[in-house]
Amino acid sequence: MAIKVNLERNIPLITYAAYNYVTQCLARNRAFRGLSCLFFLLLAGCWPDSVSNTANQGEVESSGIQQSIQVSDTDVWFKDVTKDVVAEFVNEPDHVNPYHMPNSVGSGVGVLDVNKDGLMDLYFLRMTVSQDSPGNCLYVQQANGGFVDKTAEYQLGLRGYFHGVGVGDLNNDGWDDLVLTEYQGIRVFRNRDGKTFEDVTAQSGLVNSAWGMSVSIADYDADGWLDIVVANYVHYDPSKKCRSPRGDSEFCGPQQFSGSASKLFRNLGGSGEVTTFQFQDVSVQSGLAAKPGPGLGVVCLDFSGDGLVDLFFADDMQPNRLFVNQGDGTFKEEAGLRGIAVDGIGQAKADMGIGIADVDRNGLLDVFITHLKTENHTLWTQGPAGIYTDRTLVTGLLTRQWKGTAFGTILADFDTDGWADLVMVNGAIRRNDFQDRTFRDEVRDFWKPYAQRAQAYRNDGDGRFVEISSMNPDLSDKGDVGRGLAAVDLDNDGALDLVMTPIGSPVRVFQNVASKRGNWVGISAVLPDQGGRTALGSIVDVIVKGQVFRSVVHSGYSYLCANDPRVIVGLGSATEYDDIQVIWPGRERESFGAGKANGYVQLQKGSGQIQK
Repeated sequence: MAIKVNLERNIPLITYAAYNYVTQCLARNRAFRGLSCLFFLLLAGCWPDSVSNTANQGEVESSGIQQSIQVSDTDVWFKDVTKDVVAEFVNEPDHVNPYHMPNSVGSGVGVLDVNKDGLMDLYFLRMTVSQDSPGNCLYVQQANGGFVDKTAEYQLGLRGYFHGVGVGDLNNDGWDDLVLTEYQGIRVFRNRDGKTFEDVTAQSGLVNSAWGMSVSIADYDADGWLDIVVANYVHYDPSKKCRSPRGDSEFCGPQQFSGSASKLFRNLGGSGEVTTFQFQDVSVQSGLAAKPGPGLGVVCLDFSGDGLVDLFFADDMQPNRLFVNQGDGTFKEEAGLRGIAVDGIGQAKADMGIGIADVDRNGLLDVFITHLKTENHTLWTQGPAGIYTDRTLVTGLLTRQWKGTAFGTILADFDTDGWADLVMVNGAIRRNDFQDRTFRDEVRDFWKPYAQRAQAYRNDGDGRFVEISSMNPDLSDKGDVGRGLAAVDLDNDGALDLVMTPIGSPVRVFQNVASKRGNWVGISAVLPDQGGRTALGSIVDVIVKGQVFRSVVHSGYSYLCANDPRVIVGLGSATEYDDIQVIWPGRERESFGAGKANGYVQLQKGSGQIQK
């Protein structure tokens, strides 16, 4: 089966601006301002048909230059295998007030190999304090591919209003540890040689009384010890009651409260003055505290092109913040200067999840951020280094088969053809009388009005994204209240699978079953002089016949989740590569030579040799 979709190649920027303005007006029920909306639209000259919601009719019409793209059954990528993988796990908040604002933002999942057997495990978070409810759950993968609940054995059945999870080896002993953010709290757990976890929060010096959301782990000062960055949200007042335009009780929005200062905790493991697991709050002296904001997503990478780790925050209804590392322990906020604070027409949106990849293969990493249903998600491409441009329009991402409020998102090469694709999960934050009532039966009654369907896009290799949601019924036919989304190669076949963590319905696991996949190479980059830990923040370049496939080693992206830290590089038809080069933390570049495709390799700093 093939669905023919005609896509607009060139829509004037003013049309894009008009479309944004009109949808904002309509979304806010400002009917009496309809004439001003219409007037602005007429100035643009035409209605942007390419962004109207007509894809379910089989064709999107547009005027001007067109391109026909075939969407076929080979674009069936995802199969729901949840029941074959994990037992039912539902994150259903148990606060006495169902409209307690933290209930609406969800919780994530941590992907890690707890026992270093080469198989990725899953740690799910809940928002519950009741002793009658199960807490967080750890599922450990077995050699036969199944998962076993090992929560009690690893002492991780915690209760609290947990949101985000970070994974990293914080004490350089070779075992990945856990950092959990929660409403008015933070906790850290030491991995005891793959046998259990120990709560070391009390001795760590980690204190965060704010509302912590996503967390990222990186070595920002290049001292060989991983540091912790937390995106704090708003100064929420639980006594404030909010209502819908109809007068019904509803969740409050971020506009009702001021934004919080983000947190940066420096790992003191390399100071020689302390033992392991002690951190110093350097949020003030680093400059982060001077620029608060309603942070939801956070990614710690080199955004400026100077080789130093910068800190990027996706802010809800406020301009994003990009703290550029000055190399002396301080940061300067430069999101506006570098073009990534707002979209191409100067709008600050409800920014949630963050995807990172080189979507146009120019050797520079690009940024995708999800927004509200009434907004357009935004893709910023990088070029020249450190400068970002909103390219949402020309990449086809204004065309959506349906609209949803997206949170978790993955920008990665799912069919390993060498081009980064896109998946996002949707879930409303307001009840919607005009919703598409295609929710799953398992969604709890209270949350059904918030359920929305997930979406997927294929990168056509020519600078555009083609939506393939309708070709993936397991992923997109019925809705959940989507929040967290993590990428992980569960079966080590080189194809990224997905784990979704909704509110009020069971978690979902999707196996990548794309039939028309390219060749690939999977890469683990490790630091042998630092306990053999993953070299988070490293840049990996795979070179094939002069072409460079660039990726980055990190796990703290999307929304509230810690993802598979291994790099999977799609090589398309190439059966071998000419070289793999790694730019390690500290900016040292190392070459590892040629190899054959379709397998995982390990790259150890200083060895110059590929380890199978």
